[in-house]
Amino acid sequence: MVLLAGWRNRTDVARPAPLPRTTPHTMRRTYISLALVSNQFDVKWVMGQVRHAARP
Repeated sequence: MVLLAGWRNRTDVARPAPLPRTTPHTMRRTYISLALVSNQFDVKWVMGQVRHAARP
């Protein structure tokens, strides 16, 4: 196709901005927050999912 020739070399294509200051810990905290809300704040379930067990 002639219309699509060179589309891979375009530099004016808008790209999404990178996430600001995103660390693995940030993603973990986001997951925990979403899991708590979606599981009606079942803290024990969420703790088991993120491997943070309560001490006996």
